[in-house]
Amino acid sequence: MKSLFIAINRNKINYILFAFLLIMLVLEIINQHFSMNDFKVYFCAAENFKNGKPIYGQLFSLGSGYYKYSPFAALIFIPFTYVSYFIAEIFFYLISSIAIFYVFNSTLNWIKKSSDLLSAKNIFYISLFGFLVVAVHLQRELHLGNVNMILLAILIYTWQKIESRDFILSGFLLAFVILFKPHFVILLPLLLLRKEWKMLGWLLVALVSFSAISFIYTGFGNGLQLMIDWKNTMLLHNEATSGNEQTIYFMAHHYLLRYFNIGSSIFVNAALIILCGIFVFAFVLFHFKNEKQNQQIIFRNYFLEYFLLIGLVPCITVTDTEHFLYSIPVLLCLISFLYQHKLPIYLVVMVSFFLILFGIKVTGVIGNYWADVYLEHGLLGISNLMLLLAFTGFSMLKVKLKD
Repeated sequence: MKSLFIAINRNKINYILFAFLLIMLVLEIINQHFSMNDFKVYFCAAENFKNGKPIYGQLFSLGSGYYKYSPFAALIFIPFTYVSYFIAEIFFYLISSIAIFYVFNSTLNWIKKSSDLLSAKNIFYISLFGFLVVAVHLQRELHLGNVNMILLAILIYTWQKIESRDFILSGFLLAFVILFKPHFVILLPLLLLRKEWKMLGWLLVALVSFSAISFIYTGFGNGLQLMIDWKNTMLLHNEATSGNEQTIYFMAHHYLLRYFNIGSSIFVNAALIILCGIFVFAFVLFHFKNEKQNQQIIFRNYFLEYFLLIGLVPCITVTDTEHFLYSIPVLLCLISFLYQHKLPIYLVVMVSFFLILFGIKVTGVIGNYWADVYLEHGLLGISNLMLLLAFTGFSMLKVKLKD
């Protein structure tokens, strides 16, 4: 942790992040856009939970303003309800800002430690390019008041605890994240492959403990009904998976399956998830073959596998565009790889193209029409998948280069 604070002091990207966060907060308040509609859902659900009112099936905000998270997650937001909504927004914006600093600096610190070839100047350029790629998604995340950057920061800290073999804290932290967004059960197969039995045991203890807290708060009968309501809400939310333009389900149907008269179905979606699982499984097995009981290489590979799965989450679940911020560690590592290795120009151009495509959805730059085309054809999801593939390929190439 001390090394992280030293890195924060030395990294010039923090001045840019600070300016971005401050300017955006001021503009949001001045222009009366400081509504944080996603945070409003958490806030209102917590207020209802505190007062014994329903939290599921209630429209708390604009758009899909229904509460879709666990009862335990609603408990976490109850402290915000003891101040005015505006003050709560400010506090939440501050927490999100700290998370953004933490995500960038922790990832850059890991990149710096894993390579002796990068100077402070290189790190700054890597972080600047990475920031520009994700800036439009950060803006949306902060405007809506979502929890993605906070959860990503917790996932990064969870990784650090895994690396230091703190099984208890890593298990409790991952349980906390899963109770916010169950999509992160995607990490469980990796933990099984890596034989993290102690962490998985503590993860189970934490899931039961956290769930028990909500039962104690509401009483067993009400708690059980809330869990059933949560399950039904999640199922209803996920029914839209095949129509979400950034998912692998939409991409497979829109660009391939419809030409063979294969419609969307739960079996097709399951097959696509299995294909993704086989791909990641092969990636992990490739790492196993090249680790040779070297702890430094094992944890380097483990890091890459862990964040590859996290970056894959937005492509297999119903999401909004800001959820692609989960790919930040992958993007920064990918950009650093471009800096460290002399690659064929066509690979540099290809990766740069998809990095730009990932972050180009700025209506003021490309216009409303092209912004709609961008989303309707799943170009964000495609760019994310291509960057994940490049990340996988480059990390495998790096292993070969080391050999």
